[in-house]
Amino acid sequence: MNKIFYYIIAGAICICIGFFVGRGTVSIKTEIKTVLGKTVHDSITVDKLVTKYEYSPSKPIYIERNDSNATVYTPTPKDTTESLKIVLDDWNTKRIYANNLFKDSINGIFDYDITIQYNKIQNFKYEFTPVKTTITKERIRMLQPFVGVSYSTLDIVGIGGGIFYHDLGLEVLYNKNYINGDDGISFGIKYKF
Repeated sequence: MNKIFYYIIAGAICICIGFFVGRGTVSIKTEIKTVLGKTVHDSITVDKLVTKYEYSPSKPIYIERNDSNATVYTPTPKDTTESLKIVLDDWNTKRIYANNLFKDSINGIFDYDITIQYNKIQNFKYEFTPVKTTITKERIRMLQPFVGVSYSTLDIVGIGGGIFYHDLGLEVLYNKNYINGDDGISFGIKYKF
């Protein structure tokens, strides 16, 4: 009876030591994954655009062409007829501005397409693709304790535990044979697949 008691105490001590050693030997594996979300795209028509404020300068600026045919902005024109023709050409010209406003792993991707004609925005299109960053931290135990019980058809009952180092484990079992009353300790090696 004393012998069994000492085996149980020794097994409990081994389990406790294995538990604390296993918890203390943990490495953390961090994985950062960036996933593009669903693209949102829309077109805003002229009637939905609201003018926040308008500003008219106190002195008008005239547009002219200089001797080398370059466009010049001046407060006093040489020829108002030529300046008016250039302003009307500019008024009727359709300009399309399209570019990528930003593209990064934090905010996502934002593209725009703006059409301006008759001194107003005629069309405003955009596409926005958000980015979702997922950080996964996985705790990997290098030492992992385990306990176990066993029964054999020869009426042998075993109780014990052990420890895994990564995938390889060592096991100690206390065995008791109920037919002839023998008892003993068995050792084992385990491998996780």
